Amino acid sequence: MKALTVLQPMASFLVNGEKHLETRSYYLNPGEQFAVHSGKSDRAIKYFQARCKLSLDTLSSPRGYILGIATVEKVWKISIKKGLYGNCLLSSPILTDINSKATIDIIKDGWHYPWDLRTCEFIDGWYAMEVSVKALETPIPAKGQQKIWEWEPKE
Repeated sequence: MKALTVLQPMASFLVNGEKHLETRSYYLNPGEQFAVHSGKSDRAIKYFQARCKLSLDTLSSPRGYILGIATVEKVWKISIKKGLYGNCLLSSPILTDINSKATIDIIKDGWHYPWDLRTCEFIDGWYAMEVSVKALETPIPAKGQQKIWEWEPKE
């Protein structure tokens, strides 16, 4: 099965349904599944502790485990639009569905999952995979890798 390593706390946010987008420079097609692996690095934990004022409790999520199985529901191409929004000059991510070509301006139109705005990197030319995730009852220890990798559950 394909797998993606996602740093904590984002891996837990994905599995718990608080985060719905996973942004990457590449994507998996709608309908494809992948195992959500929680990376061991604490780089993102320190960043989110400072940026989002998250408690240590929230940030003590398991690292180095397969936490759930995700299904790609939709893939969005990210572009960045700079412009005035009210009295502010902002950069707004524009998401374009790779199949229907429908677009959403996240700031102007709003995004139905606000936590994604705090936990995703919206980089021009990247992709946002909108996913649904089924959490595993018991996380499975696994050694992750970068990019898409193959994971074989041990019987």
